[in-house]
Amino acid sequence: MTLTQSQPTVSLKLHPQQLPRRQSDSPLRVRDDLATPESAALVLEPGEFRSIVVELRHSWRSPLNLELVLEHPTDLPSGCFRGWHESDNPYQLGLDEEVQPSLEHRYSFPSLPPEETQRRVLFFYLPEDFFESEAAITGSRPRLTLEYPLQLRVYASLPHSNRRQLANFAAFGLQIRPQSLYLNLLPNIYQANDFLERFLKILEEAFDPTVRTSEMMWAYLDPLVAPKALLPFLAHWVGWKLDPRLSELQNRHLIRHAVNLYRWHGTRAGLRLYLHLYTGLPLSDRAIEIQEVFDRGFRLGETELGLDSTLGAGQAYHFTVVLRPSEDLEIDEPLVREVIERYKPAFCTYSLQIFPENS
Repeated sequence: MTLTQSQPTVSLKLHPQQLPRRQSDSPLRVRDDLATPESAALVLEPGEFRSIVVELRHSWRSPLNLELVLEHPTDLPSGCFRGWHESDNPYQLGLDEEVQPSLEHRYSFPSLPPEETQRRVLFFYLPEDFFESEAAITGSRPRLTLEYPLQLRVYASLPHSNRRQLANFAAFGLQIRPQSLYLNLLPNIYQANDFLERFLKILEEAFDPTVRTSEMMWAYLDPLVAPKALLPFLAHWVGWKLDPRLSELQNRHLIRHAVNLYRWHGTRAGLRLYLHLYTGLPLSDRAIEIQEVFDRGFRLGETELGLDSTLGAGQAYHFTVVLRPSEDLEIDEPLVREVIERYKPAFCTYSLQIFPENS
């Protein structure tokens, strides 16, 4: 008996990854001769992989060659269909890395034994900026299509035979929808409305720039990441004067540490921090060494003369700054002296020494 004399029973089941949570305002239009009582639907949100599982089985008395054919409209977005796979993990398959817009829309099961269920996963994907892309906005079509009717047809043939016949078919719809975060703030009864979700998406896109700006306000107030045009304002805010001799990054760090520099003004820690920010030397006792002299003066028995004075103790209120830069770091000595003069205690004197790093 040939297939033309007896129609083989082929079971075809579709399991969408997610069922539509809304009633579509424009139901999918499937040809009358291919219409099914219940058509599956797959909601595809740009930036997310969505899949539909196909289960296939036949009850013919001998093995059959079965071929699945995916039929879709000609205006289906390029690269939307990501092929037939056995795994249901698109990232494990590397589908997020490779785009193959010309994938084969046919899949064959040669010599499939009877009562053996075969399972394949069809993946669909659209880029996250699908609705904002130039192709979607300025395309030749008058309006962007959001509903795509697709069909899976099963053709059966005997092994070593070129004659095949349609054994079964199933229709399902691909609904492209933007993902609205505002919808999650509403009760469940409103989340099932497709029109409301698309309407809220319009408001979400309108307010999104303002929301993003408010969420990133901290970045505008951080001198290290704020736009360059805001640096004079931030410097004025903390009472700091930008130094044109320094790089932009150095000025950013000085503005950020301005309050601490005011707090530690006139101290050893404060002077070391100033020199670190102005010269780029590491903030360590080895790279920036500040030596202070604490002598007891000239002693005659129990009498001390010249304590913290010139007589016997050397220079009063004097300290020494020793810098040890690396070979690739050039020290601007006039700038260093200006920094020390500006930020040391007014009654102190100092001496400056610059040695190689390994000295």
